[in-house]
Amino acid sequence: MQNNVASFGRDLLQVDYASYLSQHDVVYETPPAIGCHGLPIGNGVSGALVWTPPTAVRWELGGSDLWADGPSRPFGSWNREDEEVATALLSAGSLSIGYDIPAFDWAYLKKFSARLALCPAEVSLNAETPFSRVRIKTWMNSNPSCLIIQCSDDLDDAIPRRISLERWGSRVFAHWYRTIVRDPSRGLSGTEASAHGDVAILRHSCRSHDFVVAAKVVGVPATCRVAHTHGTVIEIETVRSADFTVLVTIASSEATADPLETALQRIAEAEATGTSNLQTRHRKWWSGFWERSFVNIPDAYLENLWYINQYVMGSGSRGDYPPHFINGIWNWNRDFRAWNHFYHWNQEELNWPVFASGHPELALGYLKMRAQALPLAQQSAMRKYGINGAWYSDVFERRGWQDEGVPLFTPGLQIALDMWRYWRHTGDEEFLAQTAYPVMREACMFYLGLLKEESDGLFHLPASHPYEHASGYMVRDCLTDMAHIRTAFPATATVAERLGERDFAERLRDVVARLPRVETLPLPQRRYRNTPEGAEFTGGWAKGLKCPSDRILCAGRRVEDGCPVHFRAVEEGTGSEHLFPGSDESLVFPSGALGLKDKASELFEAARTTALCNWEEIMGWSVTPIVFARLGMSDLAEEALRRHIVHFQHFPQGLWNYQGSQSGSATDFATTFRVHDRADEQDEFPFLRQPHTHFGLEPGAVVQTTVNEMFLQSYEGVIRVCPSVPQGWDGAFSLWAEGGFRVSARVLRGRVSRFAVESMRGEECCIALPYEGVWEVTDGISDATLDVQPIGGTLTFPTAAGGVYVVSDCNETPGPAPLLSGCAAIHAREREGRWIGIPRMW
Repeated sequence: MQNNVASFGRDLLQVDYASYLSQHDVVYETPPAIGCHGLPIGNGVSGALVWTPPTAVRWELGGSDLWADGPSRPFGSWNREDEEVATALLSAGSLSIGYDIPAFDWAYLKKFSARLALCPAEVSLNAETPFSRVRIKTWMNSNPSCLIIQCSDDLDDAIPRRISLERWGSRVFAHWYRTIVRDPSRGLSGTEASAHGDVAILRHSCRSHDFVVAAKVVGVPATCRVAHTHGTVIEIETVRSADFTVLVTIASSEATADPLETALQRIAEAEATGTSNLQTRHRKWWSGFWERSFVNIPDAYLENLWYINQYVMGSGSRGDYPPHFINGIWNWNRDFRAWNHFYHWNQEELNWPVFASGHPELALGYLKMRAQALPLAQQSAMRKYGINGAWYSDVFERRGWQDEGVPLFTPGLQIALDMWRYWRHTGDEEFLAQTAYPVMREACMFYLGLLKEESDGLFHLPASHPYEHASGYMVRDCLTDMAHIRTAFPATATVAERLGERDFAERLRDVVARLPRVETLPLPQRRYRNTPEGAEFTGGWAKGLKCPSDRILCAGRRVEDGCPVHFRAVEEGTGSEHLFPGSDESLVFPSGALGLKDKASELFEAARTTALCNWEEIMGWSVTPIVFARLGMSDLAEEALRRHIVHFQHFPQGLWNYQGSQSGSATDFATTFRVHDRADEQDEFPFLRQPHTHFGLEPGAVVQTTVNEMFLQSYEGVIRVCPSVPQGWDGAFSLWAEGGFRVSARVLRGRVSRFAVESMRGEECCIALPYEGVWEVTDGISDATLDVQPIGGTLTFPTAAGGVYVVSDCNETPGPAPLLSGCAAIHAREREGRWIGIPRMW
């Protein structure tokens, strides 16, 4: 690719993106012979996973709008009547280029390489055997939405090439590890293959939608025929060498009234435009995408994963719906999708890194889906609790129908805060008034109906659940709720006042002013021991570390007996299992109610102690690494990321699963679960684990969010630069803060003495200075020094839209701004038994 050098903050940083990102390309030196090892490509709505069985190259096709809706009613995520009936996101099918010879079998390889190039978002593949040479380049084009496959081959024998397009529907297996519907005909019906001239067509009709997959070969003579109900075959004439292109598109009735006509139009447009022009457009879009942000970290493996997660979101989250947290748009095994429903916590996590990374638009599919569900959330609030407002439950489907079983209330305020963050980063006033505020207002109204003013003059929450599935924990003044009230109510009050609802704003502020204090508890004795140097932890991953405090945060008190509840309360006989991970830390993240502004307070130290006390391998969506970063615990944030990668990054393209035990299951054909038939719970039998191996996207979001928080934090109107960077780090970053500011800096030994602030909207800028020094602000356009002085470690100054401001320590001499570039990756990258890429194993 042609070099594209971007400069940030008056040339404080210069980055050659094409070469820099090439060092993070995913390199396979052995064929990905298992579907879940495939390389992902996508245009934000449609996607494909590319892998190689021994005799073919295969693309597993998917999208974020291929819906089969369930009944229009509330559902139960574990109800028998909803199994294999609830709304599901389906696979589009698969396309393969087959050779009838083992062109990709490791036993015959002379050379093999496959590369996911991040900067152009393209996959290339080269395979050579004694009898064949095959070269592939493929990407998912946006306009028109079309998968492009360029294939060139040279074979010793003249044999046919068969391009097969097929869809074999299946059961969803949402609860694959515990209960299934045994009927194998579920999911099979509805697919019809046809040939529309030289275009292969698959049309699938399900309970609510139709979608069409169309494919055409150009560049060589080819014939298209129907192979069977579920598939078509395009055959290329029998020759020794061929050079051809395959165009594939997926069109859903969710987006177009006539999917077939739309699919045919896209194929025709792509053919008329030509692959060279399509590739130029495609690369231009991705070039602009990457130039929005940048990180340079001394840990190359960690940095690689940051960019892979950025790529995953850019490839899968640009449509009207978000990518599902399980598999995204890359189902590799038919229609199987673990968990199937949207789960609020898991789905929300995917959005956490996009704001600081300069891509708030990637959260829009999720935010708009939640906003469109507002009327159903209001119905749920009235039907279940008899109060006004909107109740967003934890488990939901794309239209907004919910599982109304568990009294978990927090999602509504978390959605409200996500809406708030989107506006703070974009300044989109139309979104604020028409999309965000109605949700924010109704989520707060719901809580106003739940909160009770008691004799102490304070507002208490009588009973609720602390996050998701905590058995036996209905608690009073639940921390997950009260923490988010502390931040969502003031944010909503600000918007309400802005939109003319002053009385409502004052009501919200009055409630916040009269909330009970956050309770702390003694650190459980079994979790620490006293030493001459002070108390230290005796268990978990914090074993041997000093206890910051002898107190931990309380998640509330159990309604029936007043017992205090915290993550490890089960060890003291309270409840039947651990609290949902992150409940105790909710005061810190994602609520943002406690942070570095509270440093050295009792609550701050209790929060640090809580995070350490709970630190162990839990789940890949655990917020502990983010909490360490948010609290300035830089070395622990770095160590938490290391452990996070070791336990949860199981797939060689850099994807994840939320369980540490997922490792090995992709190739483990012996391990089984014990499951029962949904229709007969007495009918229990073994069920293979391997076919149900799946990606969980949340751990990648945790990694990217943690790195962002280490470099830059912005909440409550204050920007903190390098608040949690380890002392040994040299690096650089360009990330985004609330208020429309891009902050760019170079870091030397964990310290930043000069950084640039670019103002997009001309808001006032408030910076918490990284350390004590003699700081000044220079206008990056006029070179004039602004007349501003720090107050209490904070520097506040006016900005102009489009202005650049350089904040520097006058006692430090800035060095030259080097051009940051890199060399293309040649081999797979390994760390502690985890791989990005696949090394040569033949």
